[in-house]
Amino acid sequence: MAEVKKILDTLEKHDEMETLKALQNKIAATIDKSSSGRDIAALSKQLREVTERISELEEKESNGNTVIDEIRKKHATMRVR
Repeated sequence: MAEVKKILDTLEKHDEMETLKALQNKIAATIDKSSSGRDIAALSKQLREVTERISELEEKESNGNTVIDEIRKKHATMRVR
């Protein structure tokens, strides 16, 4: 139950990266405990999607693009039109 609480805590902080990492850990732990091929397949797909999103966010952070930067760029583009 501690893992679920951790995910809820990260949601309350509005920290997408922390939430994704908590979710990634929860999905991985559930896969390890599962013996159902169908469940493992669905969870593996979710794990891949979460991992891809984490990679995207890490890449943006390494490029210096924060969420605020992305919003500013979007607004600047809208003003130009």
